[in-house]
Amino acid sequence: PLSPRRQVLGDAALFAQWRGELRGMANRVHRMRVLLADALRAEGAPSPDGGDWGHVVDQIGMFAYTGLSASHVDSLRERHHVYLTRDGRMSMAAMKPADIEYVARAVRSVLAE
Repeated sequence: PLSPRRQVLGDAALFAQWRGELRGMANRVHRMRVLLADALRAEGAPSPDGGDWGHVVDQIGMFAYTGLSASHVDSLRERHHVYLTRDGRMSMAAMKPADIEYVARAVRSVLAE
């Protein structure tokens, strides 16, 4: 029997479907990046790098490096139940549009400490 990978890559219709689904996932992650950066700007949250949160949009992949410190991450977790890795990486793939405003407010809050 063919492996699923060979089935998809070897069948033009399945390959086209897979590429479309992959493109859709990448577009969704990018959209979450844009929404988050826009919400952080709207909240007036100062970017840790002194910029305008554009670095969140400019990155690629499922995670975004926010520039938040370990102490900011700890405060986000303890006070707002927002979870990032301690080096400030945030899962953009797990982000939902309904989460964006809450996360932006929480980030602004811990940056104001």
